[in-house]
Amino acid sequence: MSQGKETPVINLPNLVPSVKWGSFSIERFEDSFNNARGDVFAPHRHDLYEVFWISKGNGVCTVDLQRYEIEPPMLVFVAPGQVHSWNLTGPFAGYVLLFTNDFFATRSIEATANPLETALFAVPRSGPPIRVLDEHSQVFSQLFEKLEAEFRSSLPDQDMALHAYLRLLMIEAKRILEGQLGGGHKDESAGLLTKRFLQLVERNFLTPGAVVDYAEVLGVTTNHLIETTKHTMGKPAGRIIRERVVLEAKRLLRYSERPVSDIAYDLGFEDHSYFSRFFRKNTGMCPTEFRDRQ
Repeated sequence: MSQGKETPVINLPNLVPSVKWGSFSIERFEDSFNNARGDVFAPHRHDLYEVFWISKGNGVCTVDLQRYEIEPPMLVFVAPGQVHSWNLTGPFAGYVLLFTNDFFATRSIEATANPLETALFAVPRSGPPIRVLDEHSQVFSQLFEKLEAEFRSSLPDQDMALHAYLRLLMIEAKRILEGQLGGGHKDESAGLLTKRFLQLVERNFLTPGAVVDYAEVLGVTTNHLIETTKHTMGKPAGRIIRERVVLEAKRLLRYSERPVSDIAYDLGFEDHSYFSRFFRKNTGMCPTEFRDRQ
């Protein structure tokens, strides 16, 4: 992508022709790219959540600079703000589900309803795609078909029905994800603490803070937080914080032509040279080298 352009943010009304309550839509995957009012093949981001069910197709999906081969059947979860693009080859099929936090949270009886709490949309995880075994694919095909049928209908309590199907879909996906990551061997309290930590990192990574600061907010010792994230994510808490800052730096360097000094300041670095040393230490190259490697 040319450095002369900022990464566009495409909102829901500019993505699909049919939206309900300004916060929910579902389309056939094969139709979504033809109907989109913005360029959804080029790198872009959204202010909403996307769930792709790909039952047929080939190509590559790139999310936050990482390339993922399309290997149906598969699910792809994209969180708000994640830069992503598509390179599709041959015929493809499936569904794309789009919803805002408003739709998810305001129709839930849970006080802390947030899609990020599921870890399906958590940015610092292994990657957006979830491979689905053939024997499980029918479950997701049926759920997306029910979501589409409900969306096209005009039945009473439609929003609550859609929310219920969405919840069930996320539960089924979470079970598969935890199985792939060995989540069944991790205790519940460790998983809950990790979720809370990841949410804090996502909200506060632009504000300089050490692991001890996060531990204090979470009401645990620094060592306990470090050991917990090692157990659940295979990496210490400090590394997770640094990786989130590096990811944002990469996004800004790759998809904009803003001066490195401005990017450093936006990421909480008052000293431009310190940001360059931080970036080199974590990526093996300086910011300008990374920007030039396109």
